[in-house]
Amino acid sequence: MDARGRAKQDELDGDLGLARKRLMSLMATSTYDPKLCREIAELSVRMGDLTEAGRWYLMTAEQSTAEQEVLIERYLNQHRRDKQSIINTLPTAFKRLDIETMPDRVRIRLKNIGIRKLGVGRKKQKSPVEGSYSQIGPASCLAIAIVLIIALFVGFAEMVSWFL
Repeated sequence: MDARGRAKQDELDGDLGLARKRLMSLMATSTYDPKLCREIAELSVRMGDLTEAGRWYLMTAEQSTAEQEVLIERYLNQHRRDKQSIINTLPTAFKRLDIETMPDRVRIRLKNIGIRKLGVGRKKQKSPVEGSYSQIGPASCLAIAIVLIIALFVGFAEMVSWFL
């Protein structure tokens, strides 16, 4: 049985949370599917998670009902309509797409909230070895090497007496 079939079985067994988790995992490991987004949104509504439903309705291709538009607005307001915050919550499979290749309704929704490209504006996190940290490593090694060379010539006992 595939992931959708298992999710449907979970739903029939009354485990909506597991069904939604399976569908979200499917979305995370496959390509963007507007119908899958709708299924997740509908499960979220049934679970009473209306903000989450709005997130998934944002990515559906069909014409939204008035109720769905209210849920999308709820989701957008949850993120204070901050474009980067909204983008950060979207599935990776969705963010990989060029907005111009998305279904018309999805593209229009995104452009109406000011999102023209997905993933743009994300700050590149510095690697711990970038910047000043990369200078400390070689300098520390050099300092230790100098101390060891002096210790060999002067004698360790003599060096210890310098600090006492």
